[in-house]
Amino acid sequence: MTFRIIFPLILAGSTLALSGCLEAINNLGGAQDATLARPTAPAFLKSPATEGISYQSADVTGETDSYGQFTYQVSQDVTFSVGAVALGTITSTVAARGVVTPLDLVVSDSAGPTTITNSTVLNITRFLMMLDQDGDPSNGIVISPEVREVASTWNQVDFSSSNFEEQLTDIISSAASVDGTPHDLPDAAAAQAHLRNTLTCLYSGAFQGQIGGDATGYFAFTVSPESRSLGGFVFSPATAAGRLRTLVATDQLDFTQAQLSLVGFDLDSVSSYQYTVRYNGLNQVTGTWFPSSTTGTGQGGTPGNLSGGRLTPATLTVNYRATGTFNGSYAGAWVLDIPPLPQTGTVRVLGRMYTVNLDSSLTLNGEISPNGNLSITGEDGSTRFDGNIDLTTLHIIGTWSNDFADPRVSGTYTGAACRLL
Repeated sequence: MTFRIIFPLILAGSTLALSGCLEAINNLGGAQDATLARPTAPAFLKSPATEGISYQSADVTGETDSYGQFTYQVSQDVTFSVGAVALGTITSTVAARGVVTPLDLVVSDSAGPTTITNSTVLNITRFLMMLDQDGDPSNGIVISPEVREVASTWNQVDFSSSNFEEQLTDIISSAASVDGTPHDLPDAAAAQAHLRNTLTCLYSGAFQGQIGGDATGYFAFTVSPESRSLGGFVFSPATAAGRLRTLVATDQLDFTQAQLSLVGFDLDSVSSYQYTVRYNGLNQVTGTWFPSSTTGTGQGGTPGNLSGGRLTPATLTVNYRATGTFNGSYAGAWVLDIPPLPQTGTVRVLGRMYTVNLDSSLTLNGEISPNGNLSITGEDGSTRFDGNIDLTTLHIIGTWSNDFADPRVSGTYTGAACRLL
């Protein structure tokens, strides 16, 4: 199954709704010709979450918050900067996807669309990583108020220049002098790895939808934040007795390409299919499936289409996203949104599961204890997930059961989490 990702660095939340913030201004003395402000909408700057970046969209200005969120004016460009250093400008069309990354700040040239190998993209990323106040960009980039203030005196940086590092000598010294923090400039390899991790977490998750054609049915796909590969299930009730197909991947998401893909094959012993899926933004997928001679016999069926969307939740205002599959009496996919991991008390988590055999989904609520124990229950009180998340590796494993079912159903689940913030 192939995931084709059209843009390699992203603006958060491609399906965010417009806020519809229309408010009357200049309504002097109750005049009837009150002027309405342009509508605005929210989006996110992720590298990963980047706090303290200035933005301007027409007359809308501000600084990104701890989740990297900003507001732009619909139909207007957005320019990002740190003090006097402009980072780049995006169009409102790009902003409307909901997520922006350093890739979006660099305009494609004759060599093709920008990727995480682009030197200008990497230099912008290195610059932001260098400014992080705690020196650990993996937990989000935060530019301190002191650095934001002194940045107004800095000279513009040419991020495409061969002497990029030399331009930062005085800036690094200036930043360190005001907040007392060493500001080391990472190399290009570290920046590329950082971007890859950011994109992997943003695009990971669980997806549900339908397949059409001779084998009409449902799918539950996952993209693992750990392996960057595809997994999941397809269920075709139209076939004899209904057939559950288990998918495996043959490759990984590779963000060094302008158009990225993953191919998944089912493991059915009678016939085999290949599934190709393309991201339409961050949260919607479409694609095709067809008989394959690569594995199995390749018998049965003609090509068909598939379409679906991200299994909610999966917001961009949480610290961790966890995703995986479950199997046993039934099979499917699940996702959890997790706040900061517990140090002393338990933390509440919210999630969703989708059972592909039944084409049904269920909201999950639960908690994680300080030692990583997971205790999660379906909103109807039926299905329970018990297990453990390794607070270091973020691996997840456990068992599930539905004691209300007759006969009782149960199985196991596995997955992994990644850090969004």
